[in-house]
Amino acid sequence: MRDVLIDELGAREMVKPVVLDAGCGDGRLLDAIRQSTDAELCGFDSADYGLQNAGFIGSQVVGADIRHTLPDGSWPFEDESVDVVVSHQVIEHVFDFTQFCAENERVLRPGGFAIHVFPTRHTLIELHMLLPLVHRIRSHDVRAAAIRVLTRCGLGSNRELADPATAAAHADYSRTYTTYRSWRELVNELHRHDLRVSYRHSSRLLKRLVLNAMRAERNVRVSHPFVEALWFPLVRSLVSVTLVVEKQQDYHSDWKMH
Repeated sequence: MRDVLIDELGAREMVKPVVLDAGCGDGRLLDAIRQSTDAELCGFDSADYGLQNAGFIGSQVVGADIRHTLPDGSWPFEDESVDVVVSHQVIEHVFDFTQFCAENERVLRPGGFAIHVFPTRHTLIELHMLLPLVHRIRSHDVRAAAIRVLTRCGLGSNRELADPATAAAHADYSRTYTTYRSWRELVNELHRHDLRVSYRHSSRLLKRLVLNAMRAERNVRVSHPFVEALWFPLVRSLVSVTLVVEKQQDYHSDWKMH
Protein backbone atom coordinates (compact mmCIF):
# COMPACT_ATOMS: atom_id res chain seq x y z
CA MET A 1 0.00 0.00 0.00
CA ARG A 2 2.73 2.49 0.99
CA ASP A 3 4.71 2.04 -2.24
CA VAL A 4 1.57 2.27 -4.36
CA LEU A 5 0.55 5.48 -2.59
CA ILE A 6 3.99 7.02 -3.06
CA ASP A 7 3.98 6.17 -6.78
CA GLU A 8 0.46 7.52 -7.32
CA LEU A 9 1.25 10.75 -5.45
CA GLY A 10 4.46 11.16 -7.44
CA ALA A 11 2.63 10.73 -10.73
CA ARG A 12 0.33 13.62 -9.81
CA GLU A 13 2.93 15.83 -8.08
CA MET A 14 0.58 16.41 -5.15
CA VAL A 15 2.01 18.66 -2.41
CA LYS A 16 0.98 17.84 1.18
CA PRO A 17 -2.17 15.93 0.22
CA VAL A 18 -4.98 15.20 2.63
CA VAL A 19 -5.10 11.40 3.01
CA LEU A 20 -8.19 9.73 4.52
CA ASP A 21 -8.10 6.14 5.79
CA ALA A 22 -11.62 4.72 5.44
CA GLY A 23 -11.93 2.05 8.12
CA CYS A 24 -8.68 3.00 9.82
CA GLY A 25 -8.82 0.55 12.74
CA ASP A 26 -6.07 1.41 15.20
CA GLY A 27 -4.38 3.70 12.66
CA ARG A 28 -1.32 1.64 11.81
CA LEU A 29 -1.67 2.30 8.09
CA LEU A 30 -1.90 6.04 8.74
CA ASP A 31 1.21 5.83 10.90
CA ALA A 32 3.10 4.08 8.08
CA ILE A 33 1.94 6.78 5.66
CA ARG A 34 3.03 9.46 8.13
CA GLN A 35 6.56 8.03 8.15
CA SER A 36 6.75 7.90 4.34
CA THR A 37 5.00 11.01 3.06
CA ASP A 38 4.40 14.64 3.91
CA ALA A 39 0.63 14.37 4.12
CA GLU A 40 -2.19 15.66 6.28
CA LEU A 41 -3.76 12.54 7.78
CA CYS A 42 -7.30 11.71 8.81
CA GLY A 43 -9.34 8.58 9.30
CA PHE A 44 -12.53 7.08 10.64
CA ASP A 45 -13.99 3.78 11.70
CA SER A 46 -17.01 2.35 13.50
CA ALA A 47 -17.30 0.74 16.92
CA ASP A 48 -20.96 -0.18 16.38
CA TYR A 49 -20.49 -3.87 15.60
CA GLY A 50 -18.64 -4.97 18.72
CA LEU A 51 -15.45 -5.91 16.84
CA GLN A 52 -13.46 -2.94 18.20
CA ASN A 53 -14.12 -0.37 20.88
CA ALA A 54 -14.04 3.39 20.47
CA GLY A 55 -10.71 3.70 22.27
CA PHE A 56 -9.06 1.33 19.80
CA ILE A 57 -9.83 3.50 16.77
CA GLY A 58 -6.78 5.57 15.80
CA SER A 59 -4.84 4.53 18.91
CA GLN A 60 -1.60 3.77 17.01
CA VAL A 61 -1.19 7.06 15.14
CA VAL A 62 -0.27 10.52 16.38
CA GLY A 63 -1.33 13.80 14.79
CA ALA A 64 -4.18 12.45 12.66
CA ASP A 65 -7.77 13.71 12.64
CA ILE A 66 -9.62 10.56 13.77
CA ARG A 67 -13.42 10.47 13.75
CA HIS A 68 -16.21 7.89 14.04
CA THR A 69 -18.62 6.80 11.33
CA LEU A 70 -21.91 8.71 11.55
CA PRO A 71 -25.05 6.85 12.71
CA ASP A 72 -26.44 6.56 9.17
CA GLY A 73 -23.17 5.03 7.95
CA SER A 74 -21.95 8.14 6.13
CA TRP A 75 -18.36 9.29 6.39
CA PRO A 76 -17.71 12.12 8.91
CA PHE A 77 -15.90 14.41 6.45
CA GLU A 78 -17.06 17.26 4.26
CA ASP A 79 -17.67 17.20 0.50
CA GLU A 80 -14.49 17.39 -1.62
CA SER A 81 -12.31 17.68 1.48
CA VAL A 82 -9.60 15.07 0.78
CA ASP A 83 -7.16 14.29 -2.00
CA VAL A 84 -6.69 10.60 -1.33
CA VAL A 85 -8.78 7.83 0.23
CA VAL A 86 -7.08 4.59 1.28
CA SER A 87 -8.37 1.37 2.81
CA HIS A 88 -6.69 -1.92 3.64
CA GLN A 89 -8.76 -5.11 4.05
CA VAL A 90 -11.94 -3.07 4.56
CA ILE A 91 -14.19 -3.47 1.51
CA GLU A 92 -14.90 -7.14 2.23
CA HIS A 93 -16.40 -5.95 5.54
CA VAL A 94 -18.58 -3.25 3.97
CA PHE A 95 -22.29 -4.15 4.02
CA ASP A 96 -23.55 -1.31 1.81
CA PHE A 97 -21.08 -0.96 -1.05
CA THR A 98 -23.34 1.50 -2.88
CA GLN A 99 -23.07 3.89 0.06
CA PHE A 100 -19.32 3.28 0.28
CA CYS A 101 -18.86 4.28 -3.37
CA ALA A 102 -21.09 7.33 -2.98
CA GLU A 103 -19.17 8.52 0.08
CA ASN A 104 -15.83 7.84 -1.59
CA GLU A 105 -16.86 10.01 -4.53
CA ARG A 106 -18.36 12.70 -2.30
CA VAL A 107 -15.30 13.35 -0.11
CA LEU A 108 -12.73 13.24 -2.94
CA ARG A 109 -11.70 16.46 -4.57
CA PRO A 110 -11.76 16.56 -8.39
CA GLY A 111 -8.59 14.85 -9.60
CA GLY A 112 -8.30 12.90 -6.34
CA PHE A 113 -7.93 9.16 -6.12
CA ALA A 114 -8.39 6.19 -3.82
CA ILE A 115 -6.41 3.00 -3.22
CA HIS A 116 -8.32 0.03 -1.84
CA VAL A 117 -6.65 -3.30 -1.06
CA PHE A 118 -9.03 -6.22 -0.39
CA PRO A 119 -9.95 -9.77 -1.47
CA THR A 120 -12.68 -10.43 -4.03
CA ARG A 121 -15.06 -13.35 -4.44
CA HIS A 122 -12.57 -14.90 -6.85
CA THR A 123 -9.98 -15.61 -4.18
CA LEU A 124 -9.36 -19.28 -3.49
CA ILE A 125 -8.18 -18.58 0.06
CA GLU A 126 -10.32 -17.04 2.80
CA LEU A 127 -7.70 -14.52 3.90
CA HIS A 128 -8.79 -14.09 7.52
CA MET A 129 -8.41 -17.78 8.37
CA LEU A 130 -6.08 -18.67 5.46
CA LEU A 131 -8.27 -21.63 4.58
CA PRO A 132 -9.22 -22.59 1.00
CA LEU A 133 -12.73 -21.98 -0.31
CA VAL A 134 -14.59 -21.88 3.03
CA HIS A 135 -15.99 -18.42 2.22
CA ARG A 136 -17.82 -19.90 -0.77
CA ILE A 137 -19.78 -22.45 1.28
CA ARG A 138 -23.40 -21.40 1.91
CA SER A 139 -24.41 -23.96 4.55
CA HIS A 140 -23.39 -23.05 8.09
CA ASP A 141 -22.87 -26.68 9.12
CA VAL A 142 -20.75 -27.47 6.07
CA ARG A 143 -18.72 -24.28 6.43
CA ALA A 144 -18.01 -24.90 10.13
CA ALA A 145 -17.09 -28.54 9.41
CA ALA A 146 -14.78 -27.47 6.57
CA ILE A 147 -13.05 -24.94 8.83
CA ARG A 148 -12.56 -27.61 11.49
CA VAL A 149 -11.34 -30.36 9.14
CA LEU A 150 -8.98 -28.14 7.16
CA THR A 151 -7.46 -26.82 10.37
CA ARG A 152 -6.94 -30.38 11.65
CA CYS A 153 -5.14 -31.11 8.38
CA GLY A 154 -2.62 -28.43 9.30
CA LEU A 155 -3.96 -25.64 7.12
CA GLY A 156 -4.80 -22.09 8.16
CA SER A 157 -3.46 -19.56 10.61
CA ASN A 158 -5.28 -20.52 13.82
CA ARG A 159 -4.99 -23.97 15.38
CA GLU A 160 -7.92 -23.19 17.70
CA LEU A 161 -10.27 -23.51 14.71
CA ALA A 162 -10.04 -27.29 15.08
CA ASP A 163 -12.39 -26.91 18.04
CA PRO A 164 -16.07 -27.33 16.94
CA ALA A 165 -17.36 -24.33 18.91
CA THR A 166 -14.56 -22.05 17.67
CA ALA A 167 -15.06 -23.22 14.08
CA ALA A 168 -18.80 -22.52 14.33
CA ALA A 169 -18.12 -19.04 15.74
CA HIS A 170 -15.77 -18.21 12.86
CA ALA A 171 -18.29 -19.57 10.36
CA ASP A 172 -20.75 -17.08 11.85
CA TYR A 173 -18.17 -14.29 11.66
CA SER A 174 -17.47 -14.92 7.98
CA ARG A 175 -21.20 -14.99 7.20
CA THR A 176 -22.09 -11.91 9.24
CA TYR A 177 -19.11 -9.62 8.78
CA THR A 178 -17.66 -10.42 5.36
CA THR A 179 -19.05 -9.91 1.86
CA TYR A 180 -16.87 -11.03 -1.02
CA ARG A 181 -17.93 -9.35 -4.25
CA SER A 182 -17.06 -10.22 -7.83
CA TRP A 183 -14.89 -7.96 -9.93
CA ARG A 184 -17.88 -7.15 -12.15
CA GLU A 185 -20.02 -6.12 -9.16
CA LEU A 186 -17.28 -3.87 -7.83
CA VAL A 187 -16.51 -2.13 -11.11
CA ASN A 188 -20.14 -1.65 -12.12
CA GLU A 189 -20.97 0.05 -8.82
CA LEU A 190 -17.93 2.34 -8.97
CA HIS A 191 -18.75 3.28 -12.56
CA ARG A 192 -22.29 4.18 -11.52
CA HIS A 193 -20.72 6.80 -9.27
CA ASP A 194 -18.66 8.18 -12.17
CA LEU A 195 -15.38 6.88 -10.81
CA ARG A 196 -12.54 5.58 -12.95
CA VAL A 197 -11.24 2.11 -11.95
CA SER A 198 -7.89 0.40 -12.50
CA TYR A 199 -6.06 -2.62 -11.10
CA ARG A 200 -2.66 -1.47 -12.38
CA HIS A 201 -0.78 -2.22 -9.14
CA SER A 202 -2.42 -5.54 -8.29
CA SER A 203 0.38 -7.86 -9.44
CA ARG A 204 2.92 -6.06 -7.24
CA LEU A 205 1.67 -7.75 -4.07
CA LEU A 206 1.93 -11.25 -5.51
CA LYS A 207 5.36 -10.55 -7.01
CA ARG A 208 6.55 -9.14 -3.69
CA LEU A 209 5.37 -12.22 -1.80
CA VAL A 210 7.20 -14.47 -4.27
CA LEU A 211 10.40 -12.40 -4.00
CA ASN A 212 10.19 -12.44 -0.20
CA ALA A 213 9.85 -16.23 -0.25
CA MET A 214 12.94 -16.38 -2.45
CA ARG A 215 14.69 -13.85 -0.14
CA ALA A 216 15.40 -11.72 -3.18
CA GLU A 217 15.74 -7.95 -2.98
CA ARG A 218 14.25 -6.29 -6.02
CA ASN A 219 12.00 -3.32 -6.67
CA VAL A 220 8.58 -4.25 -8.04
CA ARG A 221 7.18 -1.69 -10.45
CA VAL A 222 3.96 -1.24 -12.39
CA SER A 223 3.65 -3.47 -15.44
CA HIS A 224 2.33 -2.46 -18.85
CA PRO A 225 -1.50 -2.52 -18.80
CA PHE A 226 -1.60 -5.54 -21.11
CA VAL A 227 0.83 -7.45 -18.88
CA GLU A 228 -1.16 -6.48 -15.79
CA ALA A 229 -4.33 -7.78 -17.48
CA LEU A 230 -2.66 -11.15 -17.97
CA TRP A 231 -1.59 -11.26 -14.32
CA PHE A 232 -4.92 -10.18 -12.87
CA PRO A 233 -6.89 -13.48 -12.97
CA LEU A 234 -4.09 -15.20 -11.06
CA VAL A 235 -3.66 -12.32 -8.62
CA ARG A 236 -7.33 -12.11 -7.63
CA SER A 237 -7.38 -15.89 -7.10
CA LEU A 238 -4.44 -15.92 -4.69
CA VAL A 239 -4.14 -12.56 -2.92
CA SER A 240 -5.92 -9.26 -2.38
CA VAL A 241 -6.38 -6.94 -5.34
CA THR A 242 -5.18 -3.34 -5.34
CA LEU A 243 -7.88 -1.09 -6.74
CA VAL A 244 -7.07 2.46 -7.86
CA VAL A 245 -10.19 4.63 -8.11
CA GLU A 246 -9.96 8.11 -9.63
CA LYS A 247 -12.36 11.03 -9.57
CA GLN A 248 -11.36 12.23 -12.99
CA GLN A 249 -13.06 12.77 -16.32
CA ASP A 250 -10.85 13.65 -19.30
CA TYR A 251 -13.61 13.63 -21.88
CA HIS A 252 -15.34 16.95 -22.57
CA SER A 253 -18.73 17.31 -24.23
CA ASP A 254 -17.37 19.67 -26.91
CA TRP A 255 -15.02 16.96 -28.25
CA LYS A 256 -15.91 15.34 -31.54
CA MET A 257 -15.91 11.54 -31.68
CA HIS A 258 -14.80 10.20 -35.05
